[in-house]
Amino acid sequence: MQKSEIALMVRLHLRHCLSLLKTVRIRMEKLLVRLSGRIMCLTEQRSLKLQGLVNGNERYILEGIIIVLIAAYIFYENVFMAVILSPYVYIHYRQRIKERIVHDKKNFKKKFKDGIIAVSFALNVGYSINGEFKCFTSIAPIKAGTESIVANM
Repeated sequence: MQKSEIALMVRLHLRHCLSLLKTVRIRMEKLLVRLSGRIMCLTEQRSLKLQGLVNGNERYILEGIIIVLIAAYIFYENVFMAVILSPYVYIHYRQRIKERIVHDKKNFKKKFKDGIIAVSFALNVGYSINGEFKCFTSIAPIKAGTESIVANM
């Protein structure tokens, strides 16, 4: 075989590989569109279940008040003793806020890590970095929620 024939075979093989990569990319994008729709449905259902009568901060204060009232009734058999235990409401509120901040940071780190892994995978497949970040910024609000820090980057 001559060099020109070998070069022609290599070019044909590369074109074949590129066409396979393009078909895989198209299939993956179709699957991603289907999955993003499912994720939106799941998040909407979950948010409907978690909707309460009060938001987070008011809920923490209400939890503290209920704990104080129950403790006053159990230990002192008098609900009016809750006045003495009332500083616990503030302590409970601050503790729950700190727990929420830690949870939000862990959640952000997890979502950011997932995004970086997705970008890395796309780069390994052969996407350009610019195109992949455009894709990531369009998908991030769907996966992480429009209110999240990852979506607003």
